[in-house]
Amino acid sequence: ELPGKGGGEGEGGGDGDAGGGFGGDGEAGGMPVEQTSPPKPPPASPAPPPSPSSPPLPGSSCELAHSFGDSSTNTFSLDISDTSVGVGPPGYNPLLCSGTWFTGSGAVYWLKLDDVRPGVSLDLTACGFDTDLSIFKGSCDSLEMVACDGDSGSCNVAYSSFIDDFVPEADTQYYIVLAGYNGLTGAATVTATYASGASPSPSPSPSPAPSPVPSPSPVPSPSPSPVPSPSPSPSPTPSLALAGAFAVSLASAIASAVALASALTITLAGPVAVAVAVADTL
Repeated sequence: ELPGKGGGEGEGGGDGDAGGGFGGDGEAGGMPVEQTSPPKPPPASPAPPPSPSSPPLPGSSCELAHSFGDSSTNTFSLDISDTSVGVGPPGYNPLLCSGTWFTGSGAVYWLKLDDVRPGVSLDLTACGFDTDLSIFKGSCDSLEMVACDGDSGSCNVAYSSFIDDFVPEADTQYYIVLAGYNGLTGAATVTATYASGASPSPSPSPSPAPSPVPSPSPVPSPSPSPVPSPSPSPSPTPSLALAGAFAVSLASAIASAVALASALTITLAGPVAVAVAVADTL
């Protein structure tokens, strides 16, 4: 039994060796070491905000048309470039611009005619490069082309533009559009010339409202004065003389009758006496 135990102890020693081995592992490693990840790169800087777009320049659209011809100067110099102008007018009519090679879009420059003289002939000239010139009327959202020219100018530069004898209408806004042949760009000068001696028409002054005239007060008609009724004329009082005369006549008649009766009575004595008495009485 003892050897058996010894064997058991040996086994126990073996266990100790094993334990020592484990202990050796413990001494070699100690506490397990946590492995760290490599440092992360710093976050990228945010992208800078986009640069604000440049504001549209005067002349780049109908709404930004440059005032032109204000009666103090009718000449305007401009520079058409692809980056500084807008598209052409939507009301472009190619039938009025035959031979100009301007399609109504692309590099154009807008001018607003402020010096409008109704009924006075206006000439427009564009010099500087191979230009195309057109005139529109109306509002920016509803334009109508009324004149156009490509190469009729007589400047020292070939293919300049010229519109002559254009007559503006009263109470109408006009826009002048300058473009180039087949999209060509460049510097140009636009000149407006009215007929000799014409001056800007003054704005009509409003007519003063007439002062109301008071109505005359009605004159009352005079009331007619009542006409008095004529006083009745009193009936004449019967004359006493007439009454007296009547009484006398009546008395005379009675007396005559009495006398006649007496005579008749007297003459009853005989026929002859009666006849004589009657004759005397009559």
